Amino acid sequence: MQQKQLYNFGVYSPLKRIIVNKLIKTNLGGIFKMAKEKSEWKKIEAEIFKFEKTGDNIEGILLDVEDSSNYDTKVYKIKVVEKTKVIFGTSVLDSLLKNVSLGTNLKILFTGTKENTKQGQNDIKMFEVFVKNI
Repeated sequence: MQQKQLYNFGVYSPLKRIIVNKLIKTNLGGIFKMAKEKSEWKKIEAEIFKFEKTGDNIEGILLDVEDSSNYDTKVYKIKVVEKTKVIFGTSVLDSLLKNVSLGTNLKILFTGTKENTKQGQNDIKMFEVFVKNI
């Protein structure tokens, strides 16, 4: 009786065949499950929101606040409907949002600019921040 070899598993016995089949089924099942799970995942991409003209506003839920590694400001992530928007802080906005907790429903309204008293500096962007009690 000639014994078969399967890859490097050595002698191909009925017991090894069962083990190998189980491994193959388990691994393939895992691969199919991962493929299905991957299709259920939805990528979330953040958009940068800029306050450009008086009256521009954003409403949503404050998800995260991070320190910017490139600038001396904060980066705010706000969930608006199904999207995440990113806002770069200013000294005024950072001051207004410092006591707002993550998960808070808020509205940020750009009210215009104010002349900067420091020569050579941009005008100061002014904001109003509103929070909603749920």
